[in-house]
Amino acid sequence: MLMKFRVLLAGISFISMTLFFLGLFDLPAASLQLFPALLAANVLVVLVILASAVLFGRVYCSMLCPLGIFQDIVLWLAQRRKKNRQKFHYRKESRRLRYGILLATAAALFGGAALLPVLLDPYSIYGRIIAHLFTPLWQQAVNGAAALGERYEFYGLAGYDFVWQGAAALCLSAVYFFLIGVAAWRYGRSYCNMICPIGTLLGTLSRYSVFRMRIQPERCVSCGLCEKNCRSSCIDVKHQTIDASRCVGCFSCMEICPRQAVQFTAAKQPMIKEAAVSSEQASGNVLTRREMLAASAIAAGAAAGALMKAAAVSGAALGSADNKAVRPPGAGSQAAFSNRCTACHLCVDRCPNQVLTPAILEYGLGGIFQPRADFSQGYCDYHCSICGSVCPSGAIQKLPLAEKQRVQMGKAIYHPEQCLIRTEGVECANCLLHCPTGAITMEEKDGRKLPRVHHAKCIGCGSCTYHCPAQPTAMQVIGTAEQKRISI
Repeated sequence: MLMKFRVLLAGISFISMTLFFLGLFDLPAASLQLFPALLAANVLVVLVILASAVLFGRVYCSMLCPLGIFQDIVLWLAQRRKKNRQKFHYRKESRRLRYGILLATAAALFGGAALLPVLLDPYSIYGRIIAHLFTPLWQQAVNGAAALGERYEFYGLAGYDFVWQGAAALCLSAVYFFLIGVAAWRYGRSYCNMICPIGTLLGTLSRYSVFRMRIQPERCVSCGLCEKNCRSSCIDVKHQTIDASRCVGCFSCMEICPRQAVQFTAAKQPMIKEAAVSSEQASGNVLTRREMLAASAIAAGAAAGALMKAAAVSGAALGSADNKAVRPPGAGSQAAFSNRCTACHLCVDRCPNQVLTPAILEYGLGGIFQPRADFSQGYCDYHCSICGSVCPSGAIQKLPLAEKQRVQMGKAIYHPEQCLIRTEGVECANCLLHCPTGAITMEEKDGRKLPRVHHAKCIGCGSCTYHCPAQPTAMQVIGTAEQKRISI
């Protein structure tokens, strides 16, 4: 029953998250993810997830984390092939690796270096996989269906305007998909229990969990079925122990045990004098008091670091560039944005004009793959505020449309030497006609009417840049160190 419930909840969570990234589902599913909730200072969500780990262990990893559920799906497909059916075995915990990565992540959060958390956060990894691998496939499929419908005079299906997001984002997403997929096919939940900082954080709390998987010695006959089917490689049949810090609560061991010797219970195992204690120590599942305190301190520091960054961000982001890159409207300062953005690319995926694109080094090394505005493909729609409404970490503030329309995300700079009015003597006023705030006027100069940008009214939406016919464009939008609200 528990396994069926887990599979049902995981299926609902995975499908809703995937549809959300594809733009077909509008419920805030991403706000239930731990790392974005930490950065957004969503205390209620954080407390619920942490409390669930203390009560029931790492059920978050098997029921809510999209990357964890993705690995379970890969493993399920692998197990369907009899020739490649894997039999797992117990592996000792890689404590130095796990807590070293968690410590480095905590240090990065404190130091303002968002690169490491961005590259390791499971939610963000899954978001980039969907945004750059599966969204283009979905869009092309819809476009093909729409074209086919037009041949038969059916116009009820609207296509997508496909925009190339760059080779770097595509390659990184493909590498994630391939490496994590192969690891899941061969070794189950290896990424979750060796690399993932969220898994290590929740695993630390799970060491204290009330309800957990336990082997009942009086029933166990050491057949090894539970160990061979444990995707986390955390069951030691020889010593009849289960490492709660790595168990993700898939309940497969409980389902497969023919004698119901594995139970999800709060009752402790019957102690067989000193033998049981020594066997747990021999299996490596028991931490010394010093190790327990150190692990708990690292985990608490990582969570505190994220919450502190959400509460008050000060200083510049590590490796920040010269602020010429344009951040999404509502992103605030360079430091605040770089330290809160997880580069999940949900805003990139949902931007209707495809203005947002993954940065490479435009923000510096610390802001790699975080979204920036590229006005060569489109412009920021004056009547749109989707990016702020879908951002789960608070990196882009959720602003009412009227307030978003007054946020200055950048400033337009006029280059007269590139303007067609001067270079070719044509009459052009595209920038004036398409400016939504009236920041551009035409003024007489040298016998010609040339554009003039009033920065007090310019919001940096890029409409003038996109609609300028000159190549290179005569209108360039540059970002500002601090986004501010203007009066129109």
